[in-house]
Amino acid sequence: MFKYIASCIILNLVYFYSRTEATPIQNCATIKPPIFVNITGCDNAPCNFYLGSEAEMLLAFEMPYTSDTLVPRASADLGFGIPIPYPIGDDGCPFLLNGYCPVYEKEVLLYRFALPIDGFPTIKFTLEFKLLGDNAIPITCFKIKAGVVKPNLIY
Repeated sequence: MFKYIASCIILNLVYFYSRTEATPIQNCATIKPPIFVNITGCDNAPCNFYLGSEAEMLLAFEMPYTSDTLVPRASADLGFGIPIPYPIGDDGCPFLLNGYCPVYEKEVLLYRFALPIDGFPTIKFTLEFKLLGDNAIPITCFKIKAGVVKPNLIY
């Protein structure tokens, strides 16, 4: 009974976020997109990531299969069609807000990730973010146009 109530609450939160604060994304070719993505401060593409700040993402997705692992992958395409991998670690399980690994088929999960924006050049790119499960089988994926920019200083 508790699991049913918790699932209802999570589905209502996902519905609320998807209607109010979703960041518009592009789908990846053959991988199921997330239910919603919210990148803090980004209501429209391109998303600007400000030097000296932290980029935070909230992602809701439904598990297509049971998996013991959850592996995040990010890459940037600078416009030449060659994705440049960005190392963000190999264990996404600690970033789940409402579950633990192993994750099970049909679970609706919330994933939160934050990345400090330091040491990057100012540049425009297409960000691709995906989650992989056991045997590197894709779980979900999205793309968004973005850029690293200097913050506007107001005096």
